[in-house]
Amino acid sequence: MTFEKFHNALRIMRSIDYHEIIETGLSMSDSEWHRFMGNPYEWFIFAATNDAKRIWAIVERRNVS
Repeated sequence: MTFEKFHNALRIMRSIDYHEIIETGLSMSDSEWHRFMGNPYEWFIFAATNDAKRIWAIVERRNVS
């Protein structure tokens, strides 16, 4: 992964919309959504592997060359 792709991936994580998460099949309560939005990086690190993979799918879809 290049610096540019990694940097963009971090930016993408800060701009993921709720509807994108729901479309992956991941269910988030309002409090979980606010926790994610408050610090998506920490949420991602501590998320269950399957949940993190769903978020990563959003990042990959958006992180085009």
